[in-house]
Amino acid sequence: MLVDFSTLKLDDMSPIYKQIVKFIKIKIALGEVDPGDELPSRRLLSVILGVNPNTIQKCCKIMEDEGFIISQAGAKSVLEFDAEMAEQIKRNLYVEDTVRFIKEIKRLKLQKDQVVEILDSHWERGENDED
Repeated sequence: MLVDFSTLKLDDMSPIYKQIVKFIKIKIALGEVDPGDELPSRRLLSVILGVNPNTIQKCCKIMEDEGFIISQAGAKSVLEFDAEMAEQIKRNLYVEDTVRFIKEIKRLKLQKDQVVEILDSHWERGENDED
């Protein structure tokens, strides 16, 4: 199956190549892609996302170096991971987001007990609540 990039919304908050790599990692962590799924060709992906082909090349190099895609000359890049790697990717993503959250909370000079109280009050509201 070809990996669908239609839900990727690029922003100005971080480098584009990091957003693309994270998008694939999230898909792996959530089980939305399978080993053997193909990425669009680099040229096609650059057109789909409206980004420079060199950006896509950089993304593929990073993902190859991290070991969750395999690319061969003249062929599409293919996702390659097992359950253990998917779990490690998921763990890394939530640790990364948690550290970012803690840094922001500390920047705002909130105390841990205040944060826990806020978390407790909002936890049951669910992820779809925009408040």
